[in-house]
Order: sequence, then C-alpha cells, then structure tokens
Amino acid sequence: MPTLEKIIVDGVEREYVLYVPKNVLTSPDVIISCHGGSSNGSGWWSRSWSKHTEQGFIIVCPTAGNHQGQSDNWVCIGDDKYGSALDLKIDEHFLLAIVSSLKAKYQASKVFLTGFSSGAKMTHSMYLAQADKFDGFGMSGQGIREDM
Repeated sequence: MPTLEKIIVDGVEREYVLYVPKNVLTSPDVIISCHGGSSNGSGWWSRSWSKHTEQGFIIVCPTAGNHQGQSDNWVCIGDDKYGSALDLKIDEHFLLAIVSSLKAKYQASKVFLTGFSSGAKMTHSMYLAQADKFDGFGMSGQGIREDM
C-alpha cells in the first residue's frame, strides 16, 4: 500500500504519495509523476498508478503546493503571476528534495519525472532547469511555450 509522506521544503510542509513495492529491487528506479490541475498526489495515484504496482520500481505522486490559493496547479517557468523568485522555485525545490530523499534512503538507481497537463508543464520546467538531476522525462497534455 502507498503511504502519504510529508517533507519540509523552504519552511513549508509538503506531501506526496510514496509506493514502495514488496518486491522492490536493490537500487530501484523511481518514477515521480506530477498530477494535472484540479487534482493532488493521492487522486493521481488512485487514477493513474495504483494498478502498476508489481514492476519493482518506486512510484511517487507529489501534490502541488499552495501558492496564494492556487493549490492544485504546479508553479514553474513562466508563472510570474505568483510573485517572488522563491514562489517560482518552491515546486522545483520540492521535487529536488524528494529526489535527494529517495536516493539517500533507497539508493535509487534512476529517477524519471513525468506529468500530465499542469504536471507536464512542471516536468517540462524541470527538464529546462534541472535536467542533470533526472534520467528521463515524459510529458502529456501540456508544455511550456517557446517564448517563456
């Protein structure tokens, strides 16, 4: 069964669904999957990942932060409507904190980031800003415009 994990990032408590299979491999691969708008990590897990649990890899479904009332969308490159530079980086910092935690705890071999809609935009943003921290990216339903 998945667990709801909490982590403090930039002074804010954040949460994510973590699934570690019974048959987890040594130095497992990790898939971090970002939900679309009007969702959260728990809902995304239930709809998209709960039936894919016997592959031996770890699945993470983080929840976008609460950014001035916008709690169901990821904030990333091009979202300057939220204010300070920290606000624009808070979801990026959150995802990097998850990567660091999983690499330390499980000696994760490869980490992949994927997302749908708003989560795809976050994935695209991480590809542009932090490509060296991940081993692959997958996006569906949205991206960042070229002029961003």
